[in-house]
This record gives sequence, structure tokens and C-alpha cells, in this order.
Amino acid sequence: MKSQPIEKILKRYKNQWLLIQLDKVDERALKPKTGWLVRHSPRKEDLFETMRTHKGRLYSVYSGPVLPAGFQAAF
Repeated sequence: MKSQPIEKILKRYKNQWLLIQLDKVDERALKPKTGWLVRHSPRKEDLFETMRTHKGRLYSVYSGPVLPAGFQAAF
């Protein structure tokens, strides 16, 4: 499977939890650059088994909005 830019993977799988095998990372900025999709699902829990058994540097991320429209968060 060919490595792709992370942004391209995020755009292709909207509103999904993604598990990505990382190929290149900007170590200075700690930002993933390229990788390939290992698994995707609308439910985060569906990625857990693959995370346990898959070897390599993995990146788990949600590809949709963090909060629904109209919501706000404070930390």
C-alpha cells in the first residue's frame, strides 16, 4: 500500500475514526506527515483490537468536527 499525506486521508474518510500507520513525521513539530490507513470506523472502540495487534507507529485521529455546530468547550 502506498503512503499518502495525512490530510488527504482525513479528507477521504469524513466523520470517521482513523487508525493510520505512520511513515513520516515532522519530529520538530511532532506532526504526522504521511502514512497509510490501517482501519476506519464511525466508532472509536472498533479500532482498539487493531491497535493491540498491529505493529508499528500508529496514529489514531477523528476526521470530523470535534464538537457539533453550536457547541463550545473551555479548558
